[in-house]
Amino acid sequence: MRLIFFILFCLNVSVLFGQEVTAQSKGIKVYISDYVTAQSKGIKVYISDYVTAQSKGIKVYISDYVTAQSKGIKVNIGASVPIIQVQNPISLSSLSSVTLDFSVTSSELPVVTLSQDSRGFIPVLEAVRVSGNTYFYKPEVKLSVGQNRFSITAKNNGGASKYLYSVEYEEVIKEKRLALVIGNASYVSCPLKNPVNDADDIAKVLRDLGFEVLIYKNVSKRDLVDAMDLFYDKLANFQISLLFYAGHGVQVKGENYLIPIDATLKAESDVSYECYPLSKILSRMGSRTPTNIVLLDACRNNPFERSWGVIRDVDGNGNGLTEMKNYPEGTFIGFATSPGSTAADGNGRNGVYTESILKNITKSGLTIDQIFNLVSGNVSKSTNKKQCPWKSSSMTGDFYFKK
Repeated sequence: MRLIFFILFCLNVSVLFGQEVTAQSKGIKVYISDYVTAQSKGIKVYISDYVTAQSKGIKVYISDYVTAQSKGIKVNIGASVPIIQVQNPISLSSLSSVTLDFSVTSSELPVVTLSQDSRGFIPVLEAVRVSGNTYFYKPEVKLSVGQNRFSITAKNNGGASKYLYSVEYEEVIKEKRLALVIGNASYVSCPLKNPVNDADDIAKVLRDLGFEVLIYKNVSKRDLVDAMDLFYDKLANFQISLLFYAGHGVQVKGENYLIPIDATLKAESDVSYECYPLSKILSRMGSRTPTNIVLLDACRNNPFERSWGVIRDVDGNGNGLTEMKNYPEGTFIGFATSPGSTAADGNGRNGVYTESILKNITKSGLTIDQIFNLVSGNVSKSTNKKQCPWKSSSMTGDFYFKK
């Protein structure tokens, strides 16, 4: 029993360690935290980081193991079971790999392994940082589509701990977006003020929304055809197509046409030769991409009608563009005003319709229908209901410019 003096000598001495227990040896009271067994006369001792045994002035520092140099007694102190703590756990990921950020608190160097479902064990992990008795780990793991389950195991001489971790991988197919933006203003007989600005500003915001943009300004018939051909060819590698056109447009016998700046339209019959039919654009877009968007700020007064003998209304306005009736599934068409009406060019930098598109298109969490409801409301209000934008759609799902 003399060996008991390695910790305490007196029968009535109390030692404060942590949580209270009673060591059944000579009635010595000991307070405890982590569990160890001091291999000396079968005395159980419970410890934390370090304690001072107030017996004969013996100071005992406890970490992995210590030797109490008192009476030649050797005390072997077992390591505490490792504690695993995960930092900012991820339960859902849209990425194919994630970093597992966790730490292990251990009184001695732990052996840490990671297993993933049926893929077996990842080799023993090395800590990226150590602070005191805390080891930090950041292994990067690859995910499979669906639920991925991981098991983190940390072992030392005190035992083993396990932490189960689950991450669901939702594969997001990023839709590639291509936009053709055209602004025609420099017509010889009827120049317009805003279309070039409209094209520049729309192109910028579409790029910010993830579109690759082809932009053309003041295009001739030849340039317009070339632009459409290039647009069509590139669409093979995209899922979403968008055409924005600002400039003069005209309807003839139920067909809408985009007018290039060099068009010579002495008679209504010249339109089909000098201009580009909107139905052809829609057909080509629909044959390549499942989602097609056409935005037309092109319903301005048509000065060419004056020489065609077209009947005009009491305000001298022409017929604007007509409603499209046959177009591919997955198509949204936005007109600057209602069918048969005309739109204002605008007094500021942009046309009234384009200005409202720019104001609303970047709003997140709104479908294309919701955005163009806002556009219509803005335009109608700012023009005292003289101009009421129109939309037509064959989309079967929701499209978001920005989620």
